[in-house]
Amino acid sequence: MALLRADNYVRYALSVQYHGAPFLGFSEQVGQEDCILPNGTDLRGFVSVEHRLKQALRRFLLPFWHPRSNNNHHYSRIPELDALETEEFPLFENLQVSSRTDRGVHALHNTLHVDIRASRQQSKSPMLPFSPQVLVGGLNHHLYHLPTCRNHGPFPAGTSSFSPVAHQMRVLNAKVAPASMTVPIYPPVAVDDATNSQQQQQQQQQLQEVDWNARFSATERTYLYRILVLGRNHSNNGGNRMIPFEHDRAWIVNLSKPSFAVNVDQMKAAAAQVVGTHDFSTFRNKGCQRLDPIVTLREIDIHAQALHHHQHPMDFFGQPWLAVNNNTNIADEGQDDPQPQFLVMIKVKGSAFLYRQVRNLVSCLLDVGIGKLEPSDMARLLEARNRSALESKTAPPQGLFLLQVQHGNFVL
Repeated sequence: MALLRADNYVRYALSVQYHGAPFLGFSEQVGQEDCILPNGTDLRGFVSVEHRLKQALRRFLLPFWHPRSNNNHHYSRIPELDALETEEFPLFENLQVSSRTDRGVHALHNTLHVDIRASRQQSKSPMLPFSPQVLVGGLNHHLYHLPTCRNHGPFPAGTSSFSPVAHQMRVLNAKVAPASMTVPIYPPVAVDDATNSQQQQQQQQQLQEVDWNARFSATERTYLYRILVLGRNHSNNGGNRMIPFEHDRAWIVNLSKPSFAVNVDQMKAAAAQVVGTHDFSTFRNKGCQRLDPIVTLREIDIHAQALHHHQHPMDFFGQPWLAVNNNTNIADEGQDDPQPQFLVMIKVKGSAFLYRQVRNLVSCLLDVGIGKLEPSDMARLLEARNRSALESKTAPPQGLFLLQVQHGNFVL
């Protein structure tokens, strides 16, 4: 399960934050970044978050191994330095993230671990090469000085659509990772065994100690999805006033028809049907690498707030949790505002999630809110255990934020 660290490496745990729009998701895609794909897709200037972190790590670590690079913040290729990092002598390895976000998905607090070489000599107790504070400062420094990367618009290469990486991501914190963690092991059990339930209870008591791992030590993940609902008069002068600030961090939904409304109470009733432990096969997309579709949703909170002309467009980012609109039908609020708009926020907590589970669930809840589905349909969808049973399209990525990843008592 957990990747083993070599004897002469120190495992660091890091937390990172990034705006997902200009990145190709978190995970590195070798041969499919910063290039033109065979099908003609122009990805020049687009890279993954992991790719940027690895670039910053190399630039930060090389001065520790070769003094010639100490004053060369813009190091590109020096043969002697390149020779230091080979398959036999990597400066770092085993970079693994707790939550692999898709392209366009944002993260306020994602976590990962990476093993950093402490010395050239094999040692089971290597000396700490530098403090976590130095690591955070060094990585952020080099992220700032990395070559600029392309923004999310389809702009030609070489235009002003390029901006510094420091404006799009940063390292929040770092700590030396715990030495190990304890995980349950589950030996195979015959399905038709009469003592199946008793054996399952015994299996849960069998624990194994492995290297600490950011992915498998995560005890809770919290996501927030933001939906900007345009009012009836959105096409009038000033009706789209929020879009320049929200087009890449919210799902913008047009409910301009007078009969349309978002019933938050209906959405809450539907959400209550899926809280708990269920088989969420209906809500996962193809490509999910998790074998077990049974996961636990611990909490789903849904709030809505009307946005008026007097509000600064940046004021409601994160703040509506403190000022919740209790109206059950948000189309009825803001009648005095000629261009009412509403922000609907769905916060989901769970220990683990299937591929695009949150985005499929959000789309389904919105269909309940506008009357396409009923709260009672959630039980039927869960029972179907098939993505084809869910007619709702997957919600777009730009409205999804990874708010927090927790690792039990280890605070990162």
